[in-house]
This record gives sequence, structure tokens and C-alpha cells, in this order.
Amino acid sequence: MTRLFAWLRLGLASMAALALLYLVRPVPAAEMTLEELIEAVRENELLYANIDVTLRRKYNQDPAVAQRDAGVQTDQQGTSMKIITSSETLLRYVAQGELYRIEKTGHTHHVGEEAPETFVEIGAYDGTTSRGRMGRIGNVVAGRHVFGGPVLAHGLFTLMGGEYVPLSVKLGGEVALRAHPGARMSTRTTLTVEYKGTEEVSGLRCHVVWLVKRWREGEPHGGEPESHVAYWLAEERNLIPIRYESYPYYLSRTVPVTQGEVTDWLEVEPGIWFPKRVIITTLDQRSLYFRGARVHNWTCEWLTEAVSLQPEFDISFFRDVEFPEGTIVYEVKGNQITRGYQEGAPGAAAPQGGAESGEGPGVFAVAAIVIVAFLVGAGILWKRRRAVAGKQV
Repeated sequence: MTRLFAWLRLGLASMAALALLYLVRPVPAAEMTLEELIEAVRENELLYANIDVTLRRKYNQDPAVAQRDAGVQTDQQGTSMKIITSSETLLRYVAQGELYRIEKTGHTHHVGEEAPETFVEIGAYDGTTSRGRMGRIGNVVAGRHVFGGPVLAHGLFTLMGGEYVPLSVKLGGEVALRAHPGARMSTRTTLTVEYKGTEEVSGLRCHVVWLVKRWREGEPHGGEPESHVAYWLAEERNLIPIRYESYPYYLSRTVPVTQGEVTDWLEVEPGIWFPKRVIITTLDQRSLYFRGARVHNWTCEWLTEAVSLQPEFDISFFRDVEFPEGTIVYEVKGNQITRGYQEGAPGAAAPQGGAESGEGPGVFAVAAIVIVAFLVGAGILWKRRRAVAGKQV
């Protein structure tokens, strides 16, 4: 009997110990406040301040959707736009202190055209002068000017749309976004950020955050939500979003029009991760709006081919931007075109007028729009497709 009581006491003691361990387990990170999360994201973003990364982007649109839209979609001037059926882009971005270099090469296929359209875009800053080339047009700009935009480890889901705002700024809400020079904010809506706690995605604990747009007071439906995007920030992956979803409410509050997910990772340095493969898919808005049907629109895949956080390049790497013979080059200072010429033809200046003479937007002035075009970078293809599935924030 004594032995029996001894075993019972041992069993009860073991159960009590297990219960105590359960009760005092570490507090989950769900207790983190939004302010603490923003600061943690900002600190992790700094890990990627210096970077040399090469990405390959593959884009494919559903053939039936592309054929349907061919010759129907137009730009703001009413000009019929080409519909891209597929494209492939090789993107390299190097940031070294304040210096940077970005190179994009690739090709696109359009509806009704057999031969692909190729493109080359280069931009760089050497500490004093920025140089950029898009096709046969080049710019030499005094001071630091960004052609295209940076590749952000925390921003691959919106990179295709020409979105270069750091995630920490987005999480800061409307005030932070309106203070950022690269943010695109509507005057008709406001933006609030909602922390939704933690969830597990692919075995990783994630912080879930919604960025909610609401109609501004004075607008129809003032104060009501217009859309939201959701991010899942992976704790063990430097708070890089592992999942992204967008919900424009005029289409659906429950069906995500855009979905993105990181399916593979690279550990660049111990404890520092970078997405290796990202898949983004969208639904056809017309089918969802008119028929409630979930029809695939397009898929974008990002593949990381190389990444280093220790770039060590000579200044010439950020200075040497080749202008092939025949390139029309414009020199810019203080947002004013000061000189234009054609490479390889020193005696033949580029057409003058517009910016300097006050004669209106001549060829010289129109070409300067290339500077603005560089700012949207990959967004050029985005706009030509007019297939923005969901709101990007």
C-alpha cells in the first residue's frame, strides 16, 4: 500500500509540473503593439540597405482574357493599348550606401504580334550625377535622381506595379505615407492600419496587418471602407511578408482579387532571409463584377537568381551607363533641360524648344517625360495592361 501511495504521489507531482510548464510558457508575440511592429519592421529593413540582387520575373496572362481585351482597352487619351500576353524580365539592383545601379532587360509578347518587343532600361547614381537610359533615350541629371526604384526585400508583392514605398512607412498609415515622396495617395480616401494578431502560414508565425482605405467625409459613402489589403509578416523571416491579399470592395469583401505568397526562401546570411520564389495571381475583374465568376487573369512569378548584402563596387560601376550611337541624350539640372544631343553625332544637337524657349511642348520637352517614365519603372507594363487587380498599398 505504501508503494502504491508513493506511485500516486509521483504521478500527481508529474502532472502538476506539466501544468506549471504549460501555464508559464513564453507569452506569444501576439502581444506586440502596432508601434512595436512598425519599429521591428524598420530595423529589419535596414539589414537590406546595401544589396546586390538579381531577379527574374515571368508574367503570363490568360489567353482568353487577353484576346477579349485586345483592341478594347484604351489609355487616358483614348488610344488603343497593346495587350501583353507574356513577358520575361531580368532585373538587377545594387545599392551601396547612397550609390545605386539598376538594370532591366527583357521582352514582351502582345496580342496579334508574333515578334516579341525587347527593352533595356538602366539607371545609376555615382554620388554626384544620375544617368539613365530607356531604349534610345538617355538622361544625365545633376544630383541624385531615381530611375525606376529599389528592390525591397519587404516589397516584392507590389514591385511589379512600380510600388517602392518601404513597408514600415505603409504601416505608419496615412500620415507617414503622405510624407513619403514615393507614395501614391488618393485625395478621396483615407488610410488606417489595423493589427489583427498572429496566424501561422507554412509553419511560420506571422503578424497579420490590414491597410484599410475609407472614403473621405464629403465623398459619396463618406466614412465607409473602400478596400483593404492584408499582409502576413513572418517572424522568423525578418518580418518579410509571406502572404498578401487585396480586396477592392466594389468587387468583393470576401474574395481576394490579388493573392501573393512566398513559396521558397534564401538565407543570405545567418538569420537574414530573402524571398527565393514569389507567386502572385489575380482574378479577372470583369468576370467577378458582372458574373461573380472567379476567372484567372494573370500570374507573375519572381525568382531570385543571386543576392548579396556585401556589395563592394568601384565608383565606375555606378558611373558607366552606356549611350549607344544614335541615343538622344538630355542633360537636366534643377528640373530644367539644359542641353540635348545625339550620341555619335556631336555636330547635331537634339531638337530644341519647349522647356527653354517657351514655345510649348515640342519634341525636346516631350522627351523629358522619360524622366517621369523611369520613376514608375515596371509600372509602365502595369499601366499598359490596365489589369490592376485590386488596390496596391
